Amino acid sequence: MSGGLFLSETRASFHRLHPLKVAMIVMRFRVRPTIVNPKYSEIAEALANVLVDTDDDKAAEKRARVYLIRRHWMIESLEEIGEVKDREDFQNDKKSTDMFDRAVKYSIFCVIAGSQPGSDVPRSKEQ
Repeated sequence: MSGGLFLSETRASFHRLHPLKVAMIVMRFRVRPTIVNPKYSEIAEALANVLVDTDDDKAAEKRARVYLIRRHWMIESLEEIGEVKDREDFQNDKKSTDMFDRAVKYSIFCVIAGSQPGSDVPRSKEQ
């Protein structure tokens, strides 16, 4: 039998032959609610953490932007973008594993943490 994997192959050789794909792209956007957003009077500025179940970062960013815009969030900037290989990357962080599971279930999931009008959302380290 040729072309198949044998149980004797090592895990390293399997991964060399079949590199693992990134399971999910995670992004953090700085956003503001638009005037038609129900949170407009409650939130001045926010950070939107979006997980998209794809390994294509360009497609993930496009889907995340459409998702936020359709929910009446104005995107100010993309603060961070990264990859998550599997739910174990969150190492015992219940909130993050829940987000990962929901992103797998729905193909996209977002959590928005905002500040009240008159206060600031912390800026990223680069700014």
